[in-house]
Amino acid sequence: VSFRELSMREDLRVDIRSTPRLEAAKGSGAYGRVRRNPGVVKIVQLAQNSTREGEGGAHLGNFGRWNFEGSGPAAPPAQPRLGELGAVVSMPGCADQAVHADCPHLFDHVDLPPHYVNCFTPGFDLGYSAGQTAVVAGSHLLGACRDMQADRSLLEAAVVRPHLRPGDALMFDCRALHFGTANRVEG
Repeated sequence: VSFRELSMREDLRVDIRSTPRLEAAKGSGAYGRVRRNPGVVKIVQLAQNSTREGEGGAHLGNFGRWNFEGSGPAAPPAQPRLGELGAVVSMPGCADQAVHADCPHLFDHVDLPPHYVNCFTPGFDLGYSAGQTAVVAGSHLLGACRDMQADRSLLEAAVVRPHLRPGDALMFDCRALHFGTANRVEG
């Protein structure tokens, strides 16, 4: 395997980024279609700006948009900033990953719309036993996550284990608790 960045998450589970193929694909239409899929971009925009309509025009007080976007507070929501593509590889024999969140809340006294959204798509159809990502529903909210940490049965009851195939996508707020599931495929 040729790569520029490899990080071991846990035994037999690695992140791979900046491979020569990914770097070479950056100028291709396929890379752009994955990163700028209109449906995915729209979902992220709506999630990150979910309070605009329900707050009686509170967004009109965001006068700083003149300085940073030049569009003023009444303009439509800005395009989301997109990170790089990478891969999480769960090799046969890896166990369930520890429950974790990928980023903290910006403030620990108020729940805000997501500021970072993960989008996972399976590269192969090896079935659910090959290991996918499970998410703890509601854990992106401060109070719910606190309660789940105090009472593990609440956390376990909220685990959602989607069964994805190539072409499917799992998008979630990076503050949500989640974990990679074990890869039980025989070697």
